[in-house]
Amino acid sequence: MTTALVNPPTTAPDPAPADGRGSAPAWLLLVLLLVTNGPLFLCMPLTDDAVMYDLQALNLLQGGVLYRDIFEPNLPGIVWLHATIRSLGGTSSVVLRAADIGFLAVTLLLLRGLLKSSGVPRISLAWFALISTFFYFSMSEWCHCQRDTWLLCPALGALTLRRNQVDRLRQGQWDAYRTAICSVCEGVVWGAGVWIKPVVVIPAAACWLTSVWQIRNSRAAVVDFVGLLTGGLLAGGLGMLWLLQSGSWPFFVETLIEWNPRYMIAGREQWTALSFLRMIYRFFPWQFVHLVGVPVALVVMPRGLRRLRTGNRNRNPRPDDNDRSAAVTARMLGGGQKPGSDSAAVAQSLVAVFYLSWLVQSYCMQHLFDYVHAPGVLLGLAQLAEIANKSKVWKAVAVGFLVLALLSSPVLRSHRLACWAACLRSGSTPEIRHRLQLLPTTRWLDLVQVATFLRGLDVRQGDVSCYNSGLIHLYPMLGLGPPTRYVYLDTLVVFFPDRHPKFLEALKASGHRYVVTDLMCLRLNPEAIAGLCPEGPLQLAPRFPERLQRVYPWSQPAIYRAGRYLIHHVEHPLESLAPRERRQVKKEKEAAGEAAGLHPKRSSLKRD
Repeated sequence: MTTALVNPPTTAPDPAPADGRGSAPAWLLLVLLLVTNGPLFLCMPLTDDAVMYDLQALNLLQGGVLYRDIFEPNLPGIVWLHATIRSLGGTSSVVLRAADIGFLAVTLLLLRGLLKSSGVPRISLAWFALISTFFYFSMSEWCHCQRDTWLLCPALGALTLRRNQVDRLRQGQWDAYRTAICSVCEGVVWGAGVWIKPVVVIPAAACWLTSVWQIRNSRAAVVDFVGLLTGGLLAGGLGMLWLLQSGSWPFFVETLIEWNPRYMIAGREQWTALSFLRMIYRFFPWQFVHLVGVPVALVVMPRGLRRLRTGNRNRNPRPDDNDRSAAVTARMLGGGQKPGSDSAAVAQSLVAVFYLSWLVQSYCMQHLFDYVHAPGVLLGLAQLAEIANKSKVWKAVAVGFLVLALLSSPVLRSHRLACWAACLRSGSTPEIRHRLQLLPTTRWLDLVQVATFLRGLDVRQGDVSCYNSGLIHLYPMLGLGPPTRYVYLDTLVVFFPDRHPKFLEALKASGHRYVVTDLMCLRLNPEAIAGLCPEGPLQLAPRFPERLQRVYPWSQPAIYRAGRYLIHHVEHPLESLAPRERRQVKKEKEAAGEAAGLHPKRSSLKRD
């Protein structure tokens, strides 16, 4: 443990020149990382969710109504951000990914400020910036341009305001008016975060309760709470006023009341041990950061609070048994015992509480998606910055971990680095996206063939429906919007089985002429797909299993295949969205045989 973990330094650290020299390699490596991988990052494909928010943002900018035109189970904050970015920078995927780097930079700057106030030396801050950027560039496109990472910006901004408020009150600068104004500003920032994702109230509440213990002034705590509540209500009220003025309010309320409960249940149903192990595999080795980050935070938080509690009474108290126990833990982790400043203890305990409460909301309240858990790793790395430079043992552990991370990271893969010049020359083309993608959820070259074939059919707005979520990229490629408000139809069919009649009604009313499907959702391997039908225009439609032959979209005749993608021409009546069970198919066969006067078993023997 570091000295700062147990007893923060009396004054703000004044790093020796060695700290500056030791941080230079980290900054040089960070520049090298940005130069070699920055263009690759910008040209990587967007995740499906980012395109979904883009569709809503562009619809909004063209005069559409949120929640009415496109179904969205989340709060509108992310769509507002997309609309702002698109109105300023255009519709290029590179622009959105550049904004993503901007959000990451602000996040790291805010974390750096909090760590610096905790007493972390410059050399650790430099390596923290490098390793955090390296981690983010190593993650798949599923983690980029997502709400949770962007949410860190307002959340850490509010946490910085909270630290400043506590420091001011502990220094005796008690003024009701100033305290209320600062609390209102902080509440507005937390409230803005709620519009992106409401789970931010968990770390917000945890940090406020921690600050009440730190302030230990009941009058100040009451004024502070009222100010925070006022600011949060102000941010919430402004958002609701916008929803009312734009005409989105009734559809927003309908989504919250009628759709979201089942959506949350469906998300928890996907939380399985196998899914968790798969996520650990995709994150390897970064999730192991929590194995050290959580114990460090659990030591930092109570120790910092005890230091603040005793600091006002006695600057050099005689350590009690708990203090001795914490000191022993600190010495094991490489720290010592020195008296510390209140300001460092405030920052340490707040950052630790923020990290732990963030993990609670991400693991206990959200879906088991990669992007949900990427911010937790960044916060875990911030905890490790407290100890990495204070012990030879931890330095050795950090070096070993970084070697493992380098070996498993895509940052140094030669086939990706070979795209560097093409990225500068051509930008984000389908060919480059195909070479840079880290998750094979979309086959970009095949999707280009699908788009080319559909353009030859002179498709217009409302003609094309993309059944699977991974096909959502086809809409911006064609310059079209979805024909119904149910964009992620394959997911909605699974999550909302009671809404199938509503989905079918919308499909019939849309008048769409073509529907595109992804054969991978039928769990067919490439060999099975190749044997199903040839590539290109189809003379004979593929024959799907009987349980799918009356199920949309497989009931519609296929007219073209490119790789794993099929284009269906919508002709037949849309009967059902749910595949029939094999038992049901068997019963239908038996009923048909009995109607024909044949015993099912006897007729099958005759056929044999």
